[in-house]
Amino acid sequence: MLDEQTVVNALSIDLEDWFQGLTSTNRVPETWPRLESRVVANTERLLALLEEYGVRATFFVLGYVADTCPDLVVRVAAAGHEIGVHGYWHRPIHRLTPEEFAAELDHSLTILRSLVSRPIIGHRAPYFSINKDSLWALDV
Repeated sequence: MLDEQTVVNALSIDLEDWFQGLTSTNRVPETWPRLESRVVANTERLLALLEEYGVRATFFVLGYVADTCPDLVVRVAAAGHEIGVHGYWHRPIHRLTPEEFAAELDHSLTILRSLVSRPIIGHRAPYFSINKDSLWALDV
């Protein structure tokens, strides 16, 4: 039972690189291999902070990050954090067809399941992009 002094919070993190976000001018995946990745160093710093304070989180991992930095995903899971899926290319779901979304989701899950032994049950849509026009994604 929780008492008045117990603080209950949830922390979730999108595991993606700086060039995969909405404000980046480098959102074309073909350019990504030429860009300096910061995801490993930044995530290692974050993992150290979470460990220092005894905090566990859910990391929503891009399939692309899992594909290019598999050891990082293994370290995140080994540190006791939950792994969820965040798509592969970080594309807004409302811009995909149901078939494209299903293929991207399956591809990402295949990679993540090869790296993590615990079930992957969480999904976060890139850019929180499930809207009234893409409610079909809830059935995929």
